[in-house]
Amino acid sequence: MSRSRHIGDRLTSALLSTALAVALVLSTEVRAAEPLPVRTVSELRGIVKAVYQTALSTDLLAPVAKIGFREGETFKAGDILITFDCGRQQQELAALHAVEREMKVAIDTNQYLLQRGAANRNDLEVASARHDKAKAEAAAMGQRLRNCTIAAPFTGTVVELAINTHEIPVSNRPFLTIAGQEDLEIEVIVPSRMLGELKAAAEFQFTIDETRLTYRARIKRTAGVVDAMSQTVKIYAALIDQVPDVLAGMSGTARFPGSLGR
Repeated sequence: MSRSRHIGDRLTSALLSTALAVALVLSTEVRAAEPLPVRTVSELRGIVKAVYQTALSTDLLAPVAKIGFREGETFKAGDILITFDCGRQQQELAALHAVEREMKVAIDTNQYLLQRGAANRNDLEVASARHDKAKAEAAAMGQRLRNCTIAAPFTGTVVELAINTHEIPVSNRPFLTIAGQEDLEIEVIVPSRMLGELKAAAEFQFTIDETRLTYRARIKRTAGVVDAMSQTVKIYAALIDQVPDVLAGMSGTARFPGSLGR
């Protein structure tokens, strides 16, 4: 009787051990199937960029007469940045206007002769076509003369100046780079897994290295594509407060709260 009880106890112990092992395996499988918690990245590097930035060039073959602003100087929208010496082009325009008037006289003459039977319709049509051509050439030259002065399209700063007074710019090669000063935005590259948390109008803090100050920023938009190799995406944000001491090109650290976008 004692031997049977001993065997029963051993059998019960073995069954319990097997049940515990099975439960442990099942529990491990369930936990393995659960998604891993996403660790929110709280600090990421970013850079301040100008919303408006452009490199100016021209196909006008004329020497520079005056440079309005040098590198590092600020200007307002409408200020004259560069003035070219367009004396030769102005004379060419005067010559084209003279040709236009000459063609107009030819039209009037052929109309007069046609009324008296001394000319045919073709002569009048040819004179009219030549007049239209001369008029178009004069208009084209007038349009080119508008490029003799380059006005600032926005308020900003001269970033790079690659020409001097009396020099003729190389055709279609940028000689002046300007950047807007009033409209700035922050570009931050974040892990794509944060897209579920980042929403437009969400706020975060941005500490700029150069000023050592922290500013409030608000997300404006995210890039339309994720980089497949790095699994990152760009976001763009605007500084909320007026920040005259912040310049394009400055860099810093973006700090996102853990509850951002939730």
